[in-house]
Amino acid sequence: MIAKASLYLAAVAALVLAGCTFEGPSLAGVPGLQIRVLNYYRDHAAEDNGRCLAPRIRAITRTEVLEQGEDRIVLRLRYAYYDREFGAQDDLDVMVGRCNDFATRDFTIEKNANGVMVVTGMTGETHTMKNWSR
Repeated sequence: MIAKASLYLAAVAALVLAGCTFEGPSLAGVPGLQIRVLNYYRDHAAEDNGRCLAPRIRAITRTEVLEQGEDRIVLRLRYAYYDREFGAQDDLDVMVGRCNDFATRDFTIEKNANGVMVVTGMTGETHTMKNWSR
């Protein structure tokens, strides 16, 4: 019984350590970049002329590399987005397309002082473009 418990604990420890090194899916050959792009979009984007203030990318449907150098990458992404917080509240909203659509944006990724590629900007509407209070 002790041998089984030790084996179990070793397996759990291996999974935890493996999870700590997982960077996530790559974009343009950069491991973990997809998660960084999704998070940047989540933290900054607005859609549909300010109607959708908390959109999330559901899926990236097309990626085009516009510029790629050692310290800078510019990607044009086509994506599906949704917004359950400010837009689509139920299945009917989703069916008619309220805050549930496709869009395209360009994302700029640059190497920071630590040598890590981070998203530094994107085209399109952002939270700071308008006073969203009503």
